[in-house]
Amino acid sequence: MKHIMTGDWQLQGKPEMVIDIPKVIQLINYRKLEPVELDIDCIAYKELDSIDTKEARYIVANTNYAGIVVEGMENPYNKKYRLIDGRHRLLKTMKAKKDTFKVYILQTKDIDKFYQVL
Repeated sequence: MKHIMTGDWQLQGKPEMVIDIPKVIQLINYRKLEPVELDIDCIAYKELDSIDTKEARYIVANTNYAGIVVEGMENPYNKKYRLIDGRHRLLKTMKAKKDTFKVYILQTKDIDKFYQVL
C-alpha cells in the first residue's frame, strides 16, 4: 500500500515519490496515536470518481478504521490536511452523508523518512 505523489500531487521541487503506508501505520501504532474527527472540507484528497463502488475494495472498506492525513503537506487544493490513506473509507463516509471523517493526524516531519523515489 503506497500513497503515490505524481502530477498535481507531487511535492514541489521533489522527484516523483511514494509514501510507504505500512511503515506509517507502524509509526502510528508505536506512538499509540488516537484518531480524531475532522471536517471533510479541510482535507485534500485525490479524485473519488475512479473508485468503483461495486468492487470488493470499496465494499469491504470499513469506516471504523481511521484514515491518515498529514497536516501542512503540499496539496493541489491548499487545504490544511492531505489524505495519504483511506480514500475508499472516505468515499463510503461521504455517501453516508457524514461531514466528518475519522483520521490519524501526522506532521510532514513524521513521514519524511517514508518517502521512496519512483
